[in-house]
Amino acid sequence: MRTPSVVYYTICGSFIVPDNAKKQLKALQKIGYSAAYIRNFNESEFYSLVIDSSSVESNMESLKIYAKQKGINCFVKAYSHGQ
Repeated sequence: MRTPSVVYYTICGSFIVPDNAKKQLKALQKIGYSAAYIRNFNESEFYSLVIDSSSVESNMESLKIYAKQKGINCFVKAYSHGQ
């Protein structure tokens, strides 16, 4: 049996319209967040804009603080993979 692994995501927005998520992604990449990407968690109706992800929660908390200092509202989400 596989042990679930947890990944932490720093998320700065969720969008119902995929094109709105893509526009925001381009804006984030333009200001230096080249690792940013769009993620659809559990096939929900929302497209989340992820600045970055890591298996280390403190890394994502630090990124959240740094992004907020730049005026980007975001939060950290933990997501379990596997069972």
